[in-house]
Formats: sequence, structure tokens, C-alpha cells
Amino acid sequence: MKIKQNSVDISKYTTSVTWSGSSEQVSRELSFNIANNPTDSAFKSPTLVLGDIISFYEGKRLFVGIVTGRSKSTELGDVTVDSKDFMHYLIRDKYTGTFKNTNAEKITDKICKYFGIKTKKITQTKIHIKKLLADSEEAYNVIVKAYNKASIKGNKYYMPIMEGTKLSVVEKWQPSGVVLEVGNIENAEYNENSDEMVNQVAIYNEKGKKIGIIKNNQSINKYGLYQETYTKEKGVNAKKAAEKLYKGTTKEATITALGDIRAIAGRSIKIKNKATGLSGTYYITSDSHTFENGIHKMQLNIEFKKTRESI
Repeated sequence: MKIKQNSVDISKYTTSVTWSGSSEQVSRELSFNIANNPTDSAFKSPTLVLGDIISFYEGKRLFVGIVTGRSKSTELGDVTVDSKDFMHYLIRDKYTGTFKNTNAEKITDKICKYFGIKTKKITQTKIHIKKLLADSEEAYNVIVKAYNKASIKGNKYYMPIMEGTKLSVVEKWQPSGVVLEVGNIENAEYNENSDEMVNQVAIYNEKGKKIGIIKNNQSINKYGLYQETYTKEKGVNAKKAAEKLYKGTTKEATITALGDIRAIAGRSIKIKNKATGLSGTYYITSDSHTFENGIHKMQLNIEFKKTRESI
């Protein structure tokens, strides 16, 4: 494990590291503690300031970002440093504009050029978007909304990620290659909720007039009404597109296991563990990897079904 402040290796001063991310608002974060002992004149710990560039390596570079926060609880306590990758600029920056007769990849290119962000691999959907409006909206959200439109039409899932200082948009839920079995799972907790349920979709035309409605009566009778709306698009079967907005109960689990850097949010994993009742392919919605005293552990929140990011 290695951490660099700008270009200087400060690994020997770090006491613990947490590297984490989510499949929604996907700016990955790195938090670490720096040993501090102001009473010992021979001990010179590094001073980190807001805006410093932080790089994190575990065999290969996993993270590059900037320091966004630092704190110290007591005079002799360690200094906690928080950093975020460069995606957080797109999450913070606001954009206003109208996109017509275009596609998600062109919208992404335009936004990145506007904010001076370089791109690496922007997945090509070639799916037509007639119109997309952004009114003082986070640039990140505009990109996600564009790819969600492509996702509904093309039945694929996408997510923006940062690769170093460059933005990529990749297909979501690709296999991580990680298989969790009895020997590497320490704990597993399971829950089910209806927080994101959709069992009725009202369909509108471009003028805002309701032209149809689809519903799951069985779900409505059991759980109550949870409605989403869909605006009809040219060349798209409105009923089929609206049906893709249906969501049932959300089944989730939290797994604590020995760490594997491939297991990150937006990817899928395989679990083979009858003791937990989990067996099959699952989708990582958030991850938190800790590195301390030479031990790497991870906590993963997983879902049982693929989902799109809600904006």
C-alpha cells in the first residue's frame, strides 16, 4: 500500500486508510489518518492542505483526487484527511442548456468540454435522444439522465467513473471476477424494503397531457400506490419504456469479508455461501475497503437486481 501527497510518498505516516465508493453519485473517496506528535521534535509528520493531490496504490494506482477536508480531534490525536476523486467537480458544477436530436455520448462530450474535463472511454450508445433539458442542474446528473434514457431504450445500464483525471462512461454491473465463499466472508446481514418501489407509471406526451397509465394491481393492493411518470418519446414504444420503470421490493445485504480491490460499486460479484442464504450473482451498490496493520477488509452493500441510478 502506498499513498502520495502530490509526488511525495507519505505512506510511513499513515495509520489507517479507507477507500470507498457508491454506484450513485460515484465520486470515490479516500480517507486516511496521519500520525501526529507535536511534543516530539524529532517526529516530523507531513502537513496536508486542502487542494493537495492524493494518489493511492495497492499494487496499482486505485485513486487520484484532491484533499477536500482535514480534522484533528485532540492535540496529540492523528490527523484525518479526506479526499475525493475528480468526479466531485461534475457533482458540484451546475449546468443549464437544452440538447436536441443527439445522444448520451455527445451530451457527455459537450459537458466535459464545457468544464474542461478530459475523457477516456465514453460508451457509444448511438441511441437517439430527441430532447433533454437541464436547468441549473449538476453536470453529473445531466450525464446520468442522458444515459438513463439510452438505458431504457437499449436495456443496458451505464455509470460514469473517473480513471485518473479523465472521465469514462462504462457499462454498469460488469463482473468483478470476485467470488466470495465460506472462507472469506466474516459476516452477512440481509434486509428487504419498499423504499424505491414503483407499481404505477403515468404516461404523458411532450405537452404534458396524460395519455395513458400502466399499473401493477397486485402490487398496489398489497403495498399501496407508488407512481412514476414517463414522457413519450418519438420512435419509442411508450408502454414498454414505462414498464421498465417498474420496481418491486429492494432486497439488500451487507457483507463483511477479506478485501479484494476488484470488488467496487457498480460491478457484480458471485457469492457461494449456503450458510448466509446467498448464492448467485449480486450487484455492489457501495463498498468500503479498509487497510490497517497490513490487513485489508471490505464491507459491501449488495442488491439482488440490477438498477439504474435515480436522478
